[in-house]
Amino acid sequence: MKKNIFGNKLKHLRKERGLTQIDLAERIDVSFQQIQKYEKGETNITVARLYGLAEALEIPVIAFFTEREAGELAETEPTYNNKMGMLPFRVSEDEVALLKTLRKINNRRVHEGLIKFLKGILQEI
Repeated sequence: MKKNIFGNKLKHLRKERGLTQIDLAERIDVSFQQIQKYEKGETNITVARLYGLAEALEIPVIAFFTEREAGELAETEPTYNNKMGMLPFRVSEDEVALLKTLRKINNRRVHEGLIKFLKGILQEI
């Protein structure tokens, strides 16, 4: 694994959600300079901090890993629960595609609206 894999991923995920370094820093109670250090790879991200960042970004911890690495983790450790960032079951290709599509939606209202819509469909079934 590259030394700064988590920093690069953190920066990408933060920007994908439209957050500034200051926004993210406030969510996890650190300085924005600390976020800069994480993103540049100047400071290692501890496991505890990784979970905090995932929570602040409203993503599972597994999102910090590449798809290949995530697949390997899912195969070897399938018992993690959702709070820890992994699902205790396999996910279909359609489910993965749906999740990737939802993550591309930067507008929170649209994102939340789609989730409500899908939940409404489930109630009708």
